[in-house]
Amino acid sequence: ETGDMIHGFVEYSLGTYWEELRQVLQTFGDKFSDFNLPDDLASAVDLLKQGFTFEFMKNALIRPVLSLRNRKALMKWWKKVKQGHLTSPPPPESEIFKSSNYSSFIYLFFKIGTEVNVFAHLGSALFAHMKEDIFNDKKASDSEDDDDSEDGSSSDCETD
Repeated sequence: ETGDMIHGFVEYSLGTYWEELRQVLQTFGDKFSDFNLPDDLASAVDLLKQGFTFEFMKNALIRPVLSLRNRKALMKWWKKVKQGHLTSPPPPESEIFKSSNYSSFIYLFFKIGTEVNVFAHLGSALFAHMKEDIFNDKKASDSEDDDDSEDGSSSDCETD
């Protein structure tokens, strides 16, 4: 199956599930607006994809990072890399993560998410954020100039 076929199938499936949810809500006398959910199908599919992305981030990034087995070994390696030792090998996964299958799980999770195109909305979200940042930059830069002159620093970068 081609990627376009898979993406079309996902869009169709999510839309079908959304319409089924509409019928269930109507059975109980409710509607989407009662729960601050979008009524139009395109917005609903985007919302479901965002949910998949958040679920991915929670399970593939946040939980494992919060439960690292050996943070010190990871930080020691990172400091070497930060100092310019780019070829320094990372510590073995078995020393860092609680599960030795962590990287396989992440790879599979990411592969599935990419195949069904659930990450596509991230590009438009980033674009919207950057656009907002650029257009609001003039207001922010005026106040940042005032702040810079007070403390004498000219960078928000970490300097340790």
